[in-house]
Amino acid sequence: RFREQNRKWRHEYMTLLMREQENIEKGIERGIKQGIEQVNDLNMILLEQNRTEDLKRAAWDKEYQLKLMQELL
Repeated sequence: RFREQNRKWRHEYMTLLMREQENIEKGIERGIKQGIEQVNDLNMILLEQNRTEDLKRAAWDKEYQLKLMQELL
C-alpha cells in the first residue's frame, strides 16, 4: 500500500512539475513576443520622427533603448 501511494504521489508531483515548466515556457514566449513588439513600435516611432541617429544608437545601446521606450511608449 505504501508503494502504491508513493507511486501516486510521484506521478502527481511529476505532472505538476511538467505543468509548471510548460507555464514557464509559455511565459517566456509571451515575454519575448511582447519585447519584440515594443522594439518594433519604438523603431517605427523613431523612423516616423526621422530620428535615425537615435534609432542607430538604440540598436547597440540597450540602456538608451530602454530610455527611449520609457519616453515614447
